[in-house]
Amino acid sequence: MSISKDGSRVLLQLQAEGAHRFVSIPFGGGAPTAVLNLLNRISSSDWGANGHLFLGQADRPVEVLRFPAAGGRPEILSTIPGGDFVPALPFPDGRVLMPFPLGDKMRLVVAGSGAAPHAFVETQEQTSSPFALAGDREVAFLIGPPARPSVAIASVSDGRILQRLGPLDGPVLSLAAAPGGNTLYYTSQAAVWEIQRAGGQPRRLRAGDYVAAHPAGGELLVQSNERDRYRLTRIRLDGGPEREIPLKGDLRLTLVPLASNAISRDGRIVATVSSPDSWFWQAGLIHPETGVITLLPLQMDGDINNAGWSTDGRIVATASAFRASIWQLRPIRP
Repeated sequence: MSISKDGSRVLLQLQAEGAHRFVSIPFGGGAPTAVLNLLNRISSSDWGANGHLFLGQADRPVEVLRFPAAGGRPEILSTIPGGDFVPALPFPDGRVLMPFPLGDKMRLVVAGSGAAPHAFVETQEQTSSPFALAGDREVAFLIGPPARPSVAIASVSDGRILQRLGPLDGPVLSLAAAPGGNTLYYTSQAAVWEIQRAGGQPRRLRAGDYVAAHPAGGELLVQSNERDRYRLTRIRLDGGPEREIPLKGDLRLTLVPLASNAISRDGRIVATVSSPDSWFWQAGLIHPETGVITLLPLQMDGDINNAGWSTDGRIVATASAFRASIWQLRPIRP
């Protein structure tokens, strides 16, 4: 809402069925007058002198990006409508798996390789993240109601469901797989759990909010979200001692979940970090031994929502891009 410079009118923005309508209402009473109809989202508006109208337009589409570990200008693999913390999982063939709301349910879609995003699994059930590659040819994801989901194992090539595990108790926040995909790890009810594809009940391992598995095997990385900080802990699967990574410097972890593919083969960790020098969340590389965080210099404006390694050594991330412009509209005089 904004008031004209002479104080005689109020400008209101109304939204209905995806359209944005601006109407002018006299302060002294009277019928509203249509000023403008737009389809694009307007973030702010104000009257200028002589009846001119100024509009601020801001759009935050989610872009799926791919870039080398050295940073640079990212390649845009796909663009979808805006959302918070949208994850993306790169397949070995270059396609990307990500969640997308279709109708009243969440669905997993695949994008990339020159094709428009399309459903990954042909089912009427809800399919959603978290997800993780289970070996080179299979992928694990959630299927069914969020409060009591099962883990589905499907073929990467055609989305055919091969196995189901569960249902599991409580919402699942994170999912990872050991090399080969025979053991899965997930987080639920503030704990890390292990489940075998061969059968048996889930086994609680420890407390934690998100989990990633080392692609070389033998180790898990657990993110714990505490009141005053976010911690990363390396967990040895042979029963050896745990080791917290001593994060150093001005860069900080954010509340963005750790991706299942956050660890590279040489142990480097990619995560979303915040910097005192930028209002955007950025991608950072964390050294597993020293805890030093290095920013990845990316030529883009926006927030990194989620980042993980692809099998070719590059990084695939989703980002809320920032596109803004200001428009001046002049009234048409008779």
